[in-house]
Amino acid sequence: MLDCNNTGANRMVAEHFKRFTMPILAGMLVTCAGPNELSADKAALVLGSSEQFATRSASALFIEQLKLSAAGMTAVDEALVEMGLAQKVDVPKRGVFIQLTPKGLQAAKAGAWVEDPNRMDYMSRLGMAAVASMGGTPDPYLGDRSWNIPMATARVDKVNAVKKSENLAEVSFRYDWVPNEIGQKILELAPSDDKQYGQKNWGQDNDGGEAELRLTEDGWRVESLSLGTYEDFAAGRQ
Repeated sequence: MLDCNNTGANRMVAEHFKRFTMPILAGMLVTCAGPNELSADKAALVLGSSEQFATRSASALFIEQLKLSAAGMTAVDEALVEMGLAQKVDVPKRGVFIQLTPKGLQAAKAGAWVEDPNRMDYMSRLGMAAVASMGGTPDPYLGDRSWNIPMATARVDKVNAVKKSENLAEVSFRYDWVPNEIGQKILELAPSDDKQYGQKNWGQDNDGGEAELRLTEDGWRVESLSLGTYEDFAAGRQ
């Protein structure tokens, strides 16, 4: 009970309520909310724990190819070389060929990298095979494989708005990209003004997250999901 004649004690009780009791009550309200309710906090939880969101990743494209000089290496090339996942092969009078190492191939398999995401790479390999079938000697440095390498996963930052309509809800939200080890190395090596991987531009302006949630017997579930920037290229959504 508050002591109306003791201002200091009252202030201490009020501060305790503000710091400790209110957060507990807020958590109880979220927990006790009906299954049909969809607050911003609950929408963020549903989004973040959904398979659609958890499997979204930003990817870096790596192409095994001949370059005129080592100076032409990209931040992705340099990162993989520094990590021992790729190597430089000097081709006399031609340049430097960048390719994955055995360690890189193991990482590709373990990390579910997508091989040959671009049709041109696939067609070039068919062309090389055709040359060989006709008795010719295909140039091993014309280009071999390419890879989409997951470099970051998405994380819900804040739900901006929730618009409910019967059993459906439209949710707009902000999100961040969380780089993995390869992503951190790429961003570290990229020039700050690099339009794709530079710290100045990469992963910014992520206000464009939108999702549609549907109320089912098991609660709210993600029906569709769209991220506004750096969608993953490796999931076949080019």
